[in-house]
Amino acid sequence: MTLLRIAHVSPTLVPAGAGAACLHYARELARRGHKPAILTAAVPGAPAFEETDGYTVRRLRTLPRVGSAPLLPGLVAALRGYDLVHLHYPAIASAELLRIVTALRDTPIVVSLHSDLPGGGGVPATLTLLRRLATALQDREAPLVCAIAPEHGVASRLRCEPGRVPLLMAELPNGVDCRAFAPGPPDPALRSRFGIPATAPLTLGVVGPEHVRDPQGFEVLLAAFSRLPREHRLLVIGVGAQPGAGAAAVARIDLGDRIVCAGEVDQHALPAYYRTAQLSAFPARLQGPLASALVESLACATPVVASGIPGVRALVEQTRGGLIVQPDNAMALAEAIGWLSADEALRRAMGRVGRRRVLARYAWEAVGARLEELYLDALNPQLAGGGSNPPQTARHWRERR
Repeated sequence: MTLLRIAHVSPTLVPAGAGAACLHYARELARRGHKPAILTAAVPGAPAFEETDGYTVRRLRTLPRVGSAPLLPGLVAALRGYDLVHLHYPAIASAELLRIVTALRDTPIVVSLHSDLPGGGGVPATLTLLRRLATALQDREAPLVCAIAPEHGVASRLRCEPGRVPLLMAELPNGVDCRAFAPGPPDPALRSRFGIPATAPLTLGVVGPEHVRDPQGFEVLLAAFSRLPREHRLLVIGVGAQPGAGAAAVARIDLGDRIVCAGEVDQHALPAYYRTAQLSAFPARLQGPLASALVESLACATPVVASGIPGVRALVEQTRGGLIVQPDNAMALAEAIGWLSADEALRRAMGRVGRRRVLARYAWEAVGARLEELYLDALNPQLAGGGSNPPQTARHWRERR
């Protein structure tokens, strides 16, 4: 394959969600011989430019935020000389500026839809103007949008933006480092640190940024746990799981010392949490970046119980590494957790199958090969413009308003 110069644009490079995916894409593409660069917002204490692992990072100064993401005026100059631009969404302010610049320069765009923006609230006038201009310049074709599963893209707010042309969408699963996230023995010291008895059934609850916007998923998990025998323990990690999180709900449901909120966990320490728990629970009610954590759990051969929301449902069904329950159904969630906790043979079987399928589909090496396929489709004018036949390599599907 011809060497490609690819600009990845992400509002953040924190090692979770969209930022983690962006870093892994760049590393894998560099390993495959391409020249990726990451363009992101400047942060205090971080260098404006650095080169590592075969890719570069440029941190651009920001203007006051428009909506929920920084506007990066430096994108206009920084995007020169690339064959393709890969945007990590959500990044609303810079996304509209990027669409304008790439339309004027006729540069193909690939968009990774990591999560939806929260609904509600007014739209700033500056963002409205940028969107109108971007739409006017791109009325001839739409960028290629990648979602973790077809139903994730279909349910996204991104395809419903006013004035958008029909989106050309493709499947691009979240990846995982299958060497770091691998099966292994439980960590007794982890249980000891949080005061969890060595023989207590342990569920790892994972809550993401969507918990901050809509905490009801977390409360459903607590309500489910109140229906389980008292020897069960719940260890909650992730954004929104700081110590004391949900304290009122915990007190109301009277869970006592059966639940511990550990907060965000360093990426290097995460595998020990998955290995020590008997199963992982993902109670999210909204689309978000939790699919990455779900794949990490399966890579460690730890089965999952998850809400049947778009994207997550498809991921669990594809891997056969866990159970799906209806969102907001505390009774169903409790039954699923109780069933898996009591059946070691079922947990081991689900863990083996989940791990095997993650290796085949979600390892970063497999995702890197998938990225090359998608870039080829985006760079081919006939396919990028839609054409009369759907692309076969990338297995696209087209969603119309």
